[in-house]
Amino acid sequence: MPVEGVRVEEYEFKMALSFRPGTLSVDDLVERLGSSDCTDALVGIGEEDSVSMQFSRSSEDRMSAVLSALNDVKSALVASEIKDIVQIAVSS
Repeated sequence: MPVEGVRVEEYEFKMALSFRPGTLSVDDLVERLGSSDCTDALVGIGEEDSVSMQFSRSSEDRMSAVLSALNDVKSALVASEIKDIVQIAVSS
């Protein structure tokens, strides 16, 4: 619920991560991300045992957007090892 006087913006950023080999199928991965509030992410799977996500997340500031996405991903993929987080674009 928005707080009066607090400006909420849409922030776009990319998160790439790797996870332990053989721990998740693509279907399991997408299901878990969707169940952990990562429905604002476009998921791309290129290399085996890694995933890249393009987020478009509403928040009061950029850091809060990235940290909330990171927490959601970590809760979805407990066995994951975060490889990289890159800010690529911010829109207002």
